Amino acid sequence: MRGSRLLVVVLLLLAGCARGDDTSTTPTTAAPDVMAYFADAGEDAAVAECIAELGRRAFSDEELLAAADGRSIDVETDTQLAELVASCQEAHAVDELIEPELDIQLGDPMKFGDDVVLDQLYMACGNGDGAACDELFDEAPVGSEYEEFGLTCGGRADVLDCAELDRDTVDDTSNDAG
Repeated sequence: MRGSRLLVVVLLLLAGCARGDDTSTTPTTAAPDVMAYFADAGEDAAVAECIAELGRRAFSDEELLAAADGRSIDVETDTQLAELVASCQEAHAVDELIEPELDIQLGDPMKFGDDVVLDQLYMACGNGDGAACDELFDEAPVGSEYEEFGLTCGGRADVLDCAELDRDTVDDTSNDAG
């Protein structure tokens, strides 16, 4: 489930990249270097752009530039960067195979307040319940405010996998007990 959710996230972000949307709040100088590195290494331009766009949301300029130069940072960061590259490659491959069909129905709940069940998931997600964010994303109509909120793990730009919210809560609780 998490792998397919990450794939959907990457697909949506890839679509945003293709449209030229700039959803980042802190521009970085590393993104063009990362794009150029991966494009020069033979990656499709859309894959290189995906890596740069997602990378600047999850990694520092220093980490991105090290990756662009092929330098190792540390095992955890190297692994995360490799997963990011693989996700972008998979998303691009899927994007090449299918054209998503948006089936928005009149009367679908589109924003907070339109549906009691989705509102409960929305509030739980906003309060840091990663499972609720995943369920909200899965159950919400395509293109709705609900879907977007679930996709962003409750508006958290620094979280790529909503399950991290649950892990952080467990970590915080265990730290409080000790």
